[in-house]
Amino acid sequence: MAEHHHDRVWTELSLQVRAEEPLCRIRIPGVCTTISTAADHILPSSRYPHLELERSNLQGACRPCNRAKSDLTMDELIEKLGLDDGERPALAFFTS
Repeated sequence: MAEHHHDRVWTELSLQVRAEEPLCRIRIPGVCTTISTAADHILPSSRYPHLELERSNLQGACRPCNRAKSDLTMDELIEKLGLDDGERPALAFFTS
């Protein structure tokens, strides 16, 4: 795929994700700004490049959460944050 085509497809897909999911789905306590300003790769594109432009692998996220999650999966992020098994950052956000 030509680079300019890839950039255009990514821009349109990112806008779609943010419109469909206006609230951050990651929600790291103390980091989250709530409003989706980025499209986060659920499975990192660095490790799963074939899913980079798949809508099903994207979720709305605020930029601070997206940067903090970086190239981690949600499970890896939960482990990094030291949360209990099955506790998602989004749930911790609402209970803190």
